Amino acid sequence: MPLKEAVDNKKFREDLFYRLNVINIQIPPLRDRKEDIPLLAYHFLQMYCRKNDKKITDFSKEALDVLTNYAWPGM
Repeated sequence: MPLKEAVDNKKFREDLFYRLNVINIQIPPLRDRKEDIPLLAYHFLQMYCRKNDKKITDFSKEALDVLTNYAWPGM
């Protein structure tokens, strides 16, 4: 649900919405920028490896293909 709609339906605080809504940044959905998927995947891999003291350095080609070819539904 878009945040403005949540405000209209009294599911999100109006005062907080207007504080957060100072600058709007339009970012295309992930399904329209598939070239970002490997970058994001490696970022999260590194983040979770540090957090969990793991030493995973790479994804299989198949795993990256699955992520890249996923439809990424949503807004």
